[in-house]
Amino acid sequence: MTRKVYPVTPGLPMYVIGSPVFKDATLHLGNGKIFIMECQNYAPENKFIQSVTLNGNVLNKSWFSHEQLMEGGKMIFVMGRKPNKQWASGAGDIPPSFEMPSFKL
Repeated sequence: MTRKVYPVTPGLPMYVIGSPVFKDATLHLGNGKIFIMECQNYAPENKFIQSVTLNGNVLNKSWFSHEQLMEGGKMIFVMGRKPNKQWASGAGDIPPSFEMPSFKL
């Protein structure tokens, strides 16, 4: 089965992280590399992200870049029954936004 991954906001090269609804997934990238997403403690009742690592490094923000995706590697989600209020909770941890210019009449 073929699935595609798209950025949340077209034109911004980033992906927002949400709670996975899968145990694992493998993306075969167009550059020949592979990006693996693995969900530890996967169960319907474990719907809250406890932590995320990307290629062995702690990822404490709720997004990652297209460049990071295209490098390939492995993203590991650790899930739990209660929210980890420390994960991705800082001001710099939220996804960057795209501000539209102000229009004057």
